[in-house]
This record gives sequence, C-alpha cells and structure tokens, in this order.
Amino acid sequence: MTFNKIREDVNVDCIKEFKPKENTEDIFTRALKSNKITDDDLKSLWELGRKGYNSKKEICQRKGLSVDKLSNINIDEIEKKYKRIKQFKTKSRRCYFYCKFRFMKNAGKVWDSLVIRDSHKTFFKSDSFTKENLIVLEIRLL
Repeated sequence: MTFNKIREDVNVDCIKEFKPKENTEDIFTRALKSNKITDDDLKSLWELGRKGYNSKKEICQRKGLSVDKLSNINIDEIEKKYKRIKQFKTKSRRCYFYCKFRFMKNAGKVWDSLVIRDSHKTFFKSDSFTKENLIVLEIRLL
C-alpha cells in the first residue's frame, strides 16, 4: 500500500507523522448526497480546494477523509450530527443519506485524529483507493 498522493503539495508526511493504522474490522459511517456512493462523496477537504493551513495536524486532517467509527454507544450522536449537516445544507434541497461501511484490505489507513468527538476519524486513502474499496453495509435516507 503506497501513499504518494497524500504527500503531494505539502511538506509533511501524514503517514509517518501520525502513524495511522489499517482497519478492516470496524464499521464506519459517512453522510452521502445520494443513495449511491459517488467519487465526490469520497473527496477530502484538500481535494475540494480547502487548502492553505500551516500546522501539520490541520494539513493532514484536510488531506484525509472524515469518517465516523460506529459503535453502539455513539450511533445516536453520529445520526444527530448528520441530521444537523442536512439542516444546515437544506438550501440546496438535497436529500442526505447515511452510509455504513467497512474498508477492504489495502484501502488506506485510519488516524484517530481526536477532533470534534471520539467517533471522528481521518481516513488516508491509499494511492490505489477507489469507491470499490468499501464494503457497503447500509445506505438510508436521513
């Protein structure tokens, strides 16, 4: 598994600096714009053009994809978060969906970035990552 793309445009090596780990066991979640995962749903803030941060941690948080690690304890908290996002973005009149998934082997690495809440994680996509590297367990309307 290689991570050359994540090193582009920056002077920090997020993989060496924060030592994320491959995780194919846990279930993760992410809000989607439709009932199917698209490439746009899997773009990091950096890939969406939100660049220009100076600290290593901020750069790496934006280089990675925000996901939530699901557990019985935090499922309500995560669903409330996605509903708040939906309310904030209702001007676009889009429906929002909630996706539960697992990462396949060699998809990338998960960093426990401890931002916002305990469930929040940062996923660093491997160079070969595609949406087919996700095992989708459920997609439902919020």
